[in-house]
Amino acid sequence: MKRILITFMIIIMPLSCSKKKNFLPYTVYPEKDLEEILDSFIIETKKNRYPVNEIYIDHLSPQKYNLIIFSGEESLTKGENQFYGQTPIECSVISGIKFDIYSGVEHFFDKNPNTPPNYMDKKDHFREYSTEGIYWVIQKNGNKTEISKHWYVYPFIPYPMKSSIPFAAPIIKDDEN
Repeated sequence: MKRILITFMIIIMPLSCSKKKNFLPYTVYPEKDLEEILDSFIIETKKNRYPVNEIYIDHLSPQKYNLIIFSGEESLTKGENQFYGQTPIECSVISGIKFDIYSGVEHFFDKNPNTPPNYMDKKDHFREYSTEGIYWVIQKNGNKTEISKHWYVYPFIPYPMKSSIPFAAPIIKDDEN
């Protein structure tokens, strides 16, 4: 009986370990609408494939969200990530492309609490990093979704809103002197 149990464990152990190789920890799956947008992003950026792909989610109110889909040479928030020792807590794989997901929570929680922050020199904190990349902004308000392309945008900063204050151009009078 002991021999059968040991043989069974020897066979099961390698099989269970091999399945874990394909599993990505901290992987989440987008809802259908977002998955379609990400598929479109991947198709459009196919010829300019960058190594870093990220999604930034900014929850503004119960119905309103801003999302940035970014693809570039290095993380859009590389300096901030290095300064605070931040890593994305979640990721998603769409059409074989891995997207790291940031929501601001990574500033307060870490996947590996034994890793200390990698604090940079203060002078390097705001060092300019590459802004080359592809930026899509998704503004979602209830059932309304707007998608726009930008040459640069930084996450978690309010975008310019349409003015709700009425503005009338001043009347310029010729000086009659």
